[in-house]
Amino acid sequence: MTTQNVLVDSSGWLEYLDGKAKAKPYEGIINGNAKHSLFTSPIVIYEVYKRTKIRFGEYQANKSAAYIINNCIVLDLSKEIALEAARLAIKKNLAMVDALIYATATVNSAKLITSDRDFKGLEGVEVI
Repeated sequence: MTTQNVLVDSSGWLEYLDGKAKAKPYEGIINGNAKHSLFTSPIVIYEVYKRTKIRFGEYQANKSAAYIINNCIVLDLSKEIALEAARLAIKKNLAMVDALIYATATVNSAKLITSDRDFKGLEGVEVI
């Protein structure tokens, strides 16, 4: 069990919850950190719910969102995160959603784990 704080972004949760090709690495990360050092952002919950509802319907979307909420520490979207996201968006040329997720991880000293190539090369990010 690791003590490093981690934030799995929506691409990782979708891989894990859908049992996709990269589900196995996420399984170890999620199960190894659940409830004590696994963070999430309301933005991640939004993205997972939206994509799951479109593909599988409301029941599965609610189930997926509840799973994330019950296994993570949900971090508030604060003014500090909003300002840091704006700075990061400009400096790293990130889209708003990506900047908010990345800022949430960095402000909270968490490693961001993702399958989204837009984060490749950023400090504190592991791309699976």
